[in-house]
Amino acid sequence: MIIDLHLEMLVIAFVIIAVINLIVDTLRKKIKFEREILKCMLILYLLLLIKVVILPIWIQVPYMSNVSINQMVQLIPFNTIMAVSYTI
Repeated sequence: MIIDLHLEMLVIAFVIIAVINLIVDTLRKKIKFEREILKCMLILYLLLLIKVVILPIWIQVPYMSNVSINQMVQLIPFNTIMAVSYTI
C-alpha cells in the first residue's frame, strides 16, 4: 500500500488551508493582498515539498509478504542506478 499526495488531494488541502488562513486574517483584520498571495505561495510550496521529499510512503501489509523490504526501501543511495549502468 502506498500513501501519496495525489493532485486532487493536493488541491483540496491547499484550498482548505488557504481558506482557513484567509478566515483567520479576516478575523484579525490584517488583510493585505500582497501578503496573502505570498502566504498562499508558501503553503503551496510546502505542500509540494512534502509531496516530493516525504511521499510516497510504502506500507507493507500481511498479504504482501512475498515483497522484500529491499524492493520497497533503498538503503544504499544510487544503488539501482549503478546496477543499471553496469549492465549496459
